[in-house]
Amino acid sequence: MAFYDKEPSAEFRRLNPHIFGPPPAPVEQDVNETKWAKGEEKKLSELVCADLSRRGIPYIKARTDKASTIRKGWPDITAMHGGKVCCVELKAKGGTLSKDQRECISDLESAGIPVTVAFNFDTTLSFILKHLNP
Repeated sequence: MAFYDKEPSAEFRRLNPHIFGPPPAPVEQDVNETKWAKGEEKKLSELVCADLSRRGIPYIKARTDKASTIRKGWPDITAMHGGKVCCVELKAKGGTLSKDQRECISDLESAGIPVTVAFNFDTTLSFILKHLNP
């Protein structure tokens, strides 16, 4: 079995039921709504990174303005503290994971790295603080 054939763990599915439910009925989405969703993810990312900086927690933030040089599908924020690391993929309301993101999350989980998909600031921060215990 190739690494990309792996299914996400039961724990990841339990923590992220919103990702694995039945697919929503197709809805026509206008260009403005798509831009809004991308803008919301960027705002969320900026808020989380500002808070991590305030707390003195080092992080790596994926670039959104140009092609990345790291693995395709890598989560938006990788935070680290005291020899611990965790990753968060940020999504705007209604956002879904790409195939590359699902594969990367599966590989990270297999390596023992805590990963989640978060849709808001509170969920993101509580996940990071829980796993890093700063």
